[in-house]
Amino acid sequence: MGILKITISSVLTKVRMMRDPIAYARSLGIRIGSNVHFYGMRPGMFGSEPWLITIGDNVHITNDVMFITYDGGTLILRREVPDLEWTTSICVG
Repeated sequence: MGILKITISSVLTKVRMMRDPIAYARSLGIRIGSNVHFYGMRPGMFGSEPWLITIGDNVHITNDVMFITYDGGTLILRREVPDLEWTTSICVG
């Protein structure tokens, strides 16, 4: 049952992305301006902190774009500097 649930969930997510990519991106917390077009969208393309992404007006985004809001390299330094965090926002357009 768990595998079926994961499969149904991933299919529903893909349907939402295809039907209305703008609404799907906004549901993740992304701020989007007017006249924005997505030419293909994939799960995970907005990284682990999508609420840090702002897309301005008149922006076109293709299928292979990945938004990365963090630097995973800091993970190896966490033992030495526990409060180290290199997460920042992304503004396009």
